Amino acid sequence: IMVPPIVFEAAVKINKQSFRRHALPITIYAIVGTLASTAFTAAILHKGSSMLNCTTIPIKESLIFGALISSIDPIAVLSVLNNMGMTDSDAIYVLIFGESLLNDGVAIVLFQTLVHFLDETLVVDAEVIFDAIMHFVVVACGSLSVGILSGASATIY
Repeated sequence: IMVPPIVFEAAVKINKQSFRRHALPITIYAIVGTLASTAFTAAILHKGSSMLNCTTIPIKESLIFGALISSIDPIAVLSVLNNMGMTDSDAIYVLIFGESLLNDGVAIVLFQTLVHFLDETLVVDAEVIFDAIMHFVVVACGSLSVGILSGASATIY
């Protein structure tokens, strides 16, 4: 409920020209970083729970938890950069701010995709992985389309 207004405010605030100039690295950092963070968190949670004297957390649930907490909030880093005199047109500031903006969306779509495939009887094979990737792409493109249509409608109005 709170993410859309926060993302909207961040999108309005960011320097559009600098964001466009750094769009490719921002997108790569957001997608690869979120996927890596999810996988790393899931591996630690799954392996860590298996080493303790408790029930091992299944890898599917570990991945869902990893996706849930992989979205970061860079407020502290941006605050330090502001204190150092950097502005919203500096490359490092735009990269961090832009990555955090896209990271939220990637984490939400990844979480929804993983929850969609949460089933005890589901056997993970090539077909299931392909379905998960396609679900991720469809949800991401659908969300992007809704955002573009909403933005264009608001602009025309």
